[in-house]
Amino acid sequence: MRNSIEKIRIDIAGAKDRVKKSADDDIGAGYLKLQIHTIKLMDTLKKAGCERHHDWVKIMENVCVQMTPLKDVQPFTISIKGYTMRAAELLEKQKILKNVSKIMARKLLSEGKHTQAVEAALYSLRFSIEVHGLNSVALVPAYLILCESNIGLGNLEQADEYLAHAEWTVMKSTDCTDGMKSKLFRKMGILFATKGDYDNAQRMFAEDVYHGSLEWGTDHVQTTGGFFHMANVFFRLNQMDIADSLYNQVINNWFKFLVEAVNTKIRLKTHVDPLKKVTEVKVDGRQFFDEDLEAEGHTTMWSVYEIRELSPKQNHEELATITFDLSMFFYLISDYKKVLTMTNHTTF
Repeated sequence: MRNSIEKIRIDIAGAKDRVKKSADDDIGAGYLKLQIHTIKLMDTLKKAGCERHHDWVKIMENVCVQMTPLKDVQPFTISIKGYTMRAAELLEKQKILKNVSKIMARKLLSEGKHTQAVEAALYSLRFSIEVHGLNSVALVPAYLILCESNIGLGNLEQADEYLAHAEWTVMKSTDCTDGMKSKLFRKMGILFATKGDYDNAQRMFAEDVYHGSLEWGTDHVQTTGGFFHMANVFFRLNQMDIADSLYNQVINNWFKFLVEAVNTKIRLKTHVDPLKKVTEVKVDGRQFFDEDLEAEGHTTMWSVYEIRELSPKQNHEELATITFDLSMFFYLISDYKKVLTMTNHTTF
């Protein structure tokens, strides 16, 4: 990892030298802007201590690749063709950085680093604007992360503003999916719940579940987050029968998904070649869920686990189920130490 970190520092130093030069045309200016944004993004990660973690270093290496200079146009190439080639390469770099910075923001948010998550999400928003323009629904994911990060910081007015941008963009869009609407209503519900407006929060979570069901199905884990937040509201209102029923649905939905995913991972890890030799294949958790769903799944299941464990009327079957859910989840993301920890907790 030490060599990777040193290479990252060399790449950043090279980018800092390149931004001192002036651009020859608008493509060059766009590339300079990309490098400036990326240097600042990397500085944010450094301040957050991300260089100390292997998974973060891999992400940072991917970012550094996007800071490499645009390919030189061959001599005597027709100018329009050369311009088009450079424009396409710049656009591809912007698309990659849009997605990577969104992953960074979501990961920082899941680690509780809300200030750095805001900064990373702002860069994701800037790259999204460069790629899609100001009015595209593709900007909504960055707005939603900015909203959630500001809620975590207690900046509710700022969170409201970003959410308003997201809502307006969705309203104007003619091709917004039910999945995107589900995520928007979920953030609206979380903001209302944070303000203590539980009636409107419940209404938003109901919309979340409705659109999630249309997109993925009622029992899908993508929809499950709406049930989880709805349960939290009933929990706060001390309506425990309803809350428990919803928490059970959350646990059962994840259980079905995780059992299938674990069986798939086991099957993929063991490969039999024509000579009947069994070899082990590395399987990444990304085959089962993306960064957003991983972060949401961890938060959701851990919260339910703590509620079940601290309950004065502990239900051992429910606690065992959520513990098993977490064991399978950690197995899928290859965090085997936590698998052992959770497995040991099943001996109630």
